[in-house]
Amino acid sequence: MARYSQKKQLGGQNPNAQIQREAYPDWNAPGRSPQRQMYRCPICNNPQIRSVASVYGRGVYTFVSRRGRFLKRGYTTKTSKSLLADKCAPPQKRRYAFGIFLVALAMGIEFAVMGPLQQFIPQEYAAIAAMASGWVGLYIVTRAWWWNSRTFPRLWDKWQRSYLCERCGTFTTI
Repeated sequence: MARYSQKKQLGGQNPNAQIQREAYPDWNAPGRSPQRQMYRCPICNNPQIRSVASVYGRGVYTFVSRRGRFLKRGYTTKTSKSLLADKCAPPQKRRYAFGIFLVALAMGIEFAVMGPLQQFIPQEYAAIAAMASGWVGLYIVTRAWWWNSRTFPRLWDKWQRSYLCERCGTFTTI
C-alpha cells in the first residue's frame, strides 16, 4: 500500500524518474531529446539513408567453387557486383608496378648497351630509349605516390561520410 500511495503522491509517475530529472536537468529541455540525431536526405527529406560503405558491401558477392569433375584440383573464386555497388565503390589506391617496370627497363637498356649488346645497338638510340622510359617511369611512380599520399585520403574520408537516399537516389556527404 505504501508504494501505491507514493506513486499517487508523485502524480502516478515512477519515483526514480524524479531523481533522473534532477540529475540531468536538461534531459527534457525543449528541442532536446534522448534519441540520437537523425540525418535526412536534403532533397526529399527522407530519414532512410544508408551509408555508401554498407550499400557497397551488400552488393558485392564472392562465389567459390571447386574445379575438376572427378579429382577436385583447386578452387575458383569469382566476384560479382551489382550496378549500385559499382557506383558506390570506394576509391582505389594507385599502383607503382608499371612505373617501376619502366625504370627497371631503362636500367636494363643501359646495362645491355654498355655490356654485351654494345656492338649491335647504336648507343644514341639506346640512350634516348633508356632516358625516355626512365623519365616516364619516374613520372608514373611520382604521380602514384602523390595520389596515394595526398588525394586518396581525402577521397577515402569523403567516401566514408557519404550516404545514399533510398527514395530518390541522391548521394549526400555528411
